[in-house]
Amino acid sequence: MVEAIRRLLNRWRDARSPGRSNPTPYSGTAEKISVLAITTDDRDRRSLSEFSLRGQWDLTFASSCQQAVDIVTTGRAAVILCDRDLPGPDWRECLGNLTAARPECPIVLMSSIHDEYLWDEVVHRGGYDVLGKPLQEEQSVRAVNLAWSYSKTSI
Repeated sequence: MVEAIRRLLNRWRDARSPGRSNPTPYSGTAEKISVLAITTDDRDRRSLSEFSLRGQWDLTFASSCQQAVDIVTTGRAAVILCDRDLPGPDWRECLGNLTAARPECPIVLMSSIHDEYLWDEVVHRGGYDVLGKPLQEEQSVRAVNLAWSYSKTSI
């Protein structure tokens, strides 16, 4: 645990060191983060598209859990954002399918309900975090960056 925190702090310091530019106030990395967003909500898609420019994301959308599983098995996602209210299987089944397909990929559940009980259930099912809806830029970018940083330090 201490070593993982040390690596995370070193990565943050390296990103902040003189001579390296940070293209956005939220990005601690020069490389783009591959983000898969599973949602059918047009408002969330527009918001995430805007956030992706500032957050240095390479954003891909999926409209269903099955489509998302097909995408993650090709390795094209470093972080997954999954809407709690997807049509088809409920979010629990979707989370299970995604973690089975790519266990090292952190999953952030987007939900208008965001309490400790839900967060606890998400984590126990293999997810990383819960992001409150309506989506806010700073919280969304922070959640993706932290999930990505966590996955890089836990490899």
